[in-house]
Amino acid sequence: LTVDFFAQVIKNGLDFASSLGEVAQQLGVTTKTLQEYRYAATQVGITQEEMDNGLARLTRSMGQAVAGSKAQIQAFQSLGINIRQFVASGRDAGDLLPLIADGLKGMQTAAQRAAVETAIFGKAGQKLDTLLAGGADQINNLRDAANRLGVVLSDRQIQSADDTADKLAAVQ
Repeated sequence: LTVDFFAQVIKNGLDFASSLGEVAQQLGVTTKTLQEYRYAATQVGITQEEMDNGLARLTRSMGQAVAGSKAQIQAFQSLGINIRQFVASGRDAGDLLPLIADGLKGMQTAAQRAAVETAIFGKAGQKLDTLLAGGADQINNLRDAANRLGVVLSDRQIQSADDTADKLAAVQ
């Protein structure tokens, strides 16, 4: 029973690590960025699922803005961000989040913040406000803390976990 318990714990850990690459790709960020933002979210009372939803919606909003959606273009412009130029530079949603946070700090009212957050992040926008409210400094400090604490796996570690999970699945 004890061996089965530890085997399941190990398998769950391997499955989690191996899924990071797939999730990061779906959300439009790197695996490192995904892990950093998940950690940052948990430190300000946001669930990892809410963070993932926010990143997914941000990536979609970026695409919509580049495709010409006036609502998304205006939301980014209200933060002082030229989204077409940003996307053309090859940067991703993870790079954009601190810029959005700094832009939101300049908003006069909570209602203005909420309107822009909802336009960019959908329903997840107001949930992310506790992370965004501290601006880029807070976000970057939390991301740095994740790395200092060693909770961010390298691409090599993720690949090794994925390989090991595949081998375990084959053995089972």
